[in-house]
Amino acid sequence: MASRQPAIVSTHRLNYAHLNPERSAAGRSALRTLLKGLIEDGAVFLIDSEVRPARGARVVVRPAGSRGANLRY
Repeated sequence: MASRQPAIVSTHRLNYAHLNPERSAAGRSALRTLLKGLIEDGAVFLIDSEVRPARGARVVVRPAGSRGANLRY
């Protein structure tokens, strides 16, 4: 993630908690693969309440530990 630009990944619980157990297992496997790749690329993960206030505002990001960040706006 050399560009250090935010990206949003949105999924639906149906991909992981489907009535068809094979579909649920396949969805969880795909999610593991996606998250592993993002982690290997150095992604920083935020929850909605950390991202929402920064939308459209001036944002200051400061590293927090080896894999985290503090956002201030």
